[in-house]
Amino acid sequence: LARVHFLLTHPTAIPNYHVLYSNCECVAVWCKTGHWSTLQAASLLESTAASQIKSTSTLAAAAAHVQVSVPASGVWGWMGYTTKISLAASNPYVIPALGAYGALTVGIPAIMYNQCHRRWQKTGDALNQAFWQHAMDDPDVFAESLAHWSTLEGPRVGCASVVE
Repeated sequence: LARVHFLLTHPTAIPNYHVLYSNCECVAVWCKTGHWSTLQAASLLESTAASQIKSTSTLAAAAAHVQVSVPASGVWGWMGYTTKISLAASNPYVIPALGAYGALTVGIPAIMYNQCHRRWQKTGDALNQAFWQHAMDDPDVFAESLAHWSTLEGPRVGCASVVE
């Protein structure tokens, strides 16, 4: 509750809204844990990258196995006969194009996730520093925070108590 009170008394400490970097879930997670992050954005970016790996692999397999008809070599080709070869063999630009597609569709979500993670860390550190500075200025908040987070008030819910 001390973090909630801090945000209510210091609304400018909250960064502007951004769907990936700063949303209502980030505020709720920070109030509960002291970490600025959003599971929704993280899972979206991670699942996007993972699904694009599957998509790129499927396209590469299709390019390797799809057969196309091309004119046969030599005199037979002049006579209209054809032979079948793989799509990748008939078009040499397919493999580099698939590589570029995979690098972009997997790399961009991964890079965005790393940027989000760095920004979440930076925002969380700034908010925690501002919160503790505020807590040190107000002895009641500081004592309440220390008592709550150091288990001076007894065992936390969900923690096993030690029996001597």
